[in-house]
Amino acid sequence: MGDGPGAAAAVDRFIAVSDTPTAFTDVTLGRAGSLLGCALLVEALGGERGPGARSLVAFGDRVAAEVAGTLARCPRELSPGLPATRLTVDGAPPSLADAPAAGYIGIAHGEAGLLYALLRWRAAAERPVTAEERERLLLLTGCASPTGRGLAWPSRKAPEAPGDPVKTFAGWCNGSAGLLHLWTLAHTLIGGDALAAAAEGAAWHAWESGGRPRDLCCGLGGRAYALLEFARHSGEAGWVSRATRLANLACEGDTSAFLAAESLYRGRVGLALLAADLEEPARACMPLFGREGWPRLATF
Repeated sequence: MGDGPGAAAAVDRFIAVSDTPTAFTDVTLGRAGSLLGCALLVEALGGERGPGARSLVAFGDRVAAEVAGTLARCPRELSPGLPATRLTVDGAPPSLADAPAAGYIGIAHGEAGLLYALLRWRAAAERPVTAEERERLLLLTGCASPTGRGLAWPSRKAPEAPGDPVKTFAGWCNGSAGLLHLWTLAHTLIGGDALAAAAEGAAWHAWESGGRPRDLCCGLGGRAYALLEFARHSGEAGWVSRATRLANLACEGDTSAFLAAESLYRGRVGLALLAADLEEPARACMPLFGREGWPRLATF
């Protein structure tokens, strides 16, 4: 609406609400989610010159340092024979609050989510990607295993107990659909064959996997959004058709038997938004997560 003072006041309220103590560091529940919110807001405000953006950038830089500190504590490699219960965080057994440091990989609660939030912030605030982040990205690409035409990542870097099978998922929260957003963003910012291959491999796994959850978090809706992201990144129109097919599967029949009416990521609201986004697939983005394409303010 062009209401600069109102926007600045809203930014102040966002910072006040976000700058409260929490034991969580992940995207869904913790500090990485606050950092992602900072990135979304800076983009919507038109960059660092937008109303209230200066205080927001200062806050985002501080939260980014916290998230980067958690990233540094994450296990660096897969440990197939190591049960996660043996991992410790500051001398104590891991909990969900320490999920990334305990070896979770996915976007919702794991290392990939920390990296995604950091890269979104680097891009939005025009900060350089750090050497640690570059190294972590390449280490994470090496955790994948071939499956079909694609690549799948385990949900954890260590099994919960010795001998447990490796668990892989296709959805946004713990699997390839979420990782795909990380790989396309990283490839845009950094380039390189390894990141390009990871993005394509994640796209194929998100497309070829079975499973019938319908929602954006774990199911077909989130996988469809991931394929729309890859279509935009790769310029290959065939991925829009594949995304549309997954969206149709998610929406067919009586969805009220499977999904809550009011939830965005777990319900029918998310699928309704996906259906609307498919009208203009080039502008589609995972809601409250992806880059929405706001223009930056002109610099004079």
